[in-house]
Amino acid sequence: MSGAAENQAEVSFIPLDVNDAGNVFALQCMAHRDALHEPETLFSRILTAQGAISLGLRVDGKFSGYALGYPVKRARDNFQDGPRPERDAGVLYLHDLALLPRVQGSGYGAALYLAFEKEAMRLGFNHIIANAIDGQQDFWARRGYSPVSETSYHGVQAMRMEKTLDMAGTGVQPAASENDPSCEGFARFEADESDEHL
Repeated sequence: MSGAAENQAEVSFIPLDVNDAGNVFALQCMAHRDALHEPETLFSRILTAQGAISLGLRVDGKFSGYALGYPVKRARDNFQDGPRPERDAGVLYLHDLALLPRVQGSGYGAALYLAFEKEAMRLGFNHIIANAIDGQQDFWARRGYSPVSETSYHGVQAMRMEKTLDMAGTGVQPAASENDPSCEGFARFEADESDEHL
């Protein structure tokens, strides 16, 4: 799962696990405003949730973004507490897609989302829910999502967006069935090639 972007940067998508929770936490501190910061313990729960999809983005060898999702009940309307045992077959919530500011606006978010969607289809998911926050509704609409209802996330206005995946003709074969949220001190976060796991 790697390739080169238009600017010839080396781009790769990597699976994440619980050992990556600290890097995910630190990156969200750079990518999102304070009201949307979530605790590292929530990321640990997402990264270990049964059926979760956790992808990291590396640009020129540096951890630069992530996309995290987990199975949910379609009727669920509050996702702030992360994964729960209740779920509907084939339904996935995209909890967060985030990029470091230095790579935003370069097409990496779209590429990361496409890798996430491809993995979702491979695992047999056919429906994805996302919350468009901070004016990101157009980003999701360009990826085939439709607005469903106004909502909020951590008190921030959002639009619930949903997409039914078209598995026909994709060539994707489904898989077999089956702390403190303060980001103070992470203002200069830039993962480097010395990261042990990433």
